[in-house]
Amino acid sequence: MALFDQMITETNLSAAVRPLFRDGHYARSVEEAFKFLNNAVKGRSGDALRDGQALMMNTFADAHPVLRLNRLRSQSERDEQMGYKFIYAGAMTGIRNPRAHEHDLRDDPDMALEMLVLANHLTRMLRRSSRPKVRRTRQQIP
Repeated sequence: MALFDQMITETNLSAAVRPLFRDGHYARSVEEAFKFLNNAVKGRSGDALRDGQALMMNTFADAHPVLRLNRLRSQSERDEQMGYKFIYAGAMTGIRNPRAHEHDLRDDPDMALEMLVLANHLTRMLRRSSRPKVRRTRQQIP
């Protein structure tokens, strides 16, 4: 558990999955981590209608994101936003969904920890994200 505690540093994420990981429920700990992340994105974005891949693609869209991971001023910053959009969406489809739908899926502790580290990183990026400022036009000003 020492390595878990060193690597999973996002407090709320750790609280949600540490007991499962400690007790050897590796696939379940990974599933819960990505459900936690999904719900955190819902809460931060204010989007209660979408879920999973659709939520991530909309929230982190490169054209008009609900949440920005950076200032989106340079091509590198726009590339980062687009890349993370796909990482978030792919994590929901490729990591969370199989564990949520397959009752006998098993993960070994090393692979589970690797996926939990990804969830930790994405949770940290979400925490650091911001909403774009809305520019008001003259017609909108009362």
